[in-house]
Amino acid sequence: MRATDPLPAPIGWITRFIGWTVGLLIIGGILYGYGSFTLMQSMEACLQQRTPPEASALESVKEFVACLDQRAGPLERLVLRQDKKMIAALPNAPCRFIGIWNSTRDSAVHKITLTEDSKFVAEPSSNTPAHAERITGSWGVYQDKMIWLYDDGHFWPPDINPIKDPSDDGFTLIERNGSTTRFALVDRVGLTSCTP
Repeated sequence: MRATDPLPAPIGWITRFIGWTVGLLIIGGILYGYGSFTLMQSMEACLQQRTPPEASALESVKEFVACLDQRAGPLERLVLRQDKKMIAALPNAPCRFIGIWNSTRDSAVHKITLTEDSKFVAEPSSNTPAHAERITGSWGVYQDKMIWLYDDGHFWPPDINPIKDPSDDGFTLIERNGSTTRFALVDRVGLTSCTP
C-alpha cells in the first residue's frame, strides 16, 4: 500500500472522527481560555466598584458573583457557571458540622467554631506558631466540599476543600496542596434548630 492510496472505509471514518474530536477540543480550549481571560477583566471591575465590606463574607461574595453575572457574556457565563451554582447554594450549614472543633494540620492546632448561621471563627491554640491569628468568615457545604469565605477581604476564589471520612465526632478536609486537616469534635454548642 502506497502513501497516496485511499484508506479503507473503516480506517478513514476512525481517522476523521479522531481528527474532528481533537480539532473541537482545541477550539473549545481556546474559547474557554478567552472566556476566562475576559472574566478576569470583569472580576477586576467588580472588585473596584465594591464598597468596603461591612457585610459578611458570604454576602460580599454573593454581591460579587451577581456583578460578574451582570457583566458576563455567553463565554464568561460558561466559565462562571459552576462557581455561580455553588455560591447560590449557600448558606448551607449542615447540622453535623455545627459546633466547636479542634483542627490539626502539620501539628498546628486551631479551635474552630462553626455556627448555624454559616459563620466561623478559627483561633490558634497554644502550640501554633506565634504569627497565627484569629480568622473569621463564612462557611458552607456544597457537593461534599466545605467552602470557606474569609472576612479579611479575600473571598475570591473561595477556599474549597473536599470532605473525607465524615463521622459524628470528626471529619477530614483535603487542602489544595493535597495535605489533610483533621477536625475532632469538642462540643456541639450553638445548635438550636436542628440536631446532628
